[in-house]
Amino acid sequence: MPTQTEQIAQLRRDLLDLTIMTEGVGDEWEDKQGRKHTLYSLAHGALALAQQIFDSPHPMVVCLCGSTRFSSEFREARLRESLAGNIVLTLGSDTQTDTELGLSADQIEQLADRHLYQIDMADEVLVINPGGYIGDHTRREIAYANEQHKVIRYLVDAS
Repeated sequence: MPTQTEQIAQLRRDLLDLTIMTEGVGDEWEDKQGRKHTLYSLAHGALALAQQIFDSPHPMVVCLCGSTRFSSEFREARLRESLAGNIVLTLGSDTQTDTELGLSADQIEQLADRHLYQIDMADEVLVINPGGYIGDHTRREIAYANEQHKVIRYLVDAS
């Protein structure tokens, strides 16, 4: 799996290629605010935004997602990501499962909903999935992260 630096470099190259390929493409449309756009303007804007983000002195924010049954993997990933210079957002408790904590169904759902806000705050999501396991809540979080156009990485290749 490519490192974060390699992924960023590849994204920069892809956005630059897209900007070059779409220059002069004439299809134009207006958005809801009446601003005119072309493929080139969108690609150029994406490149400028990506460079602003990548060149920012601010660290990446990574949200860890996965089953609470993998507490040791969560702790290892949290430390690894922190040592890589990232800010890490994670579960309310990764020391015990929801059942072991004695949480009610309402409390579990409340924590799950708040975890979606953490995904909103993150630049990318790291799915903790030893053995390829992905439970229902994690599937929901992955679907949400996809809807929000977040970069998603997996501890274990999800293919």
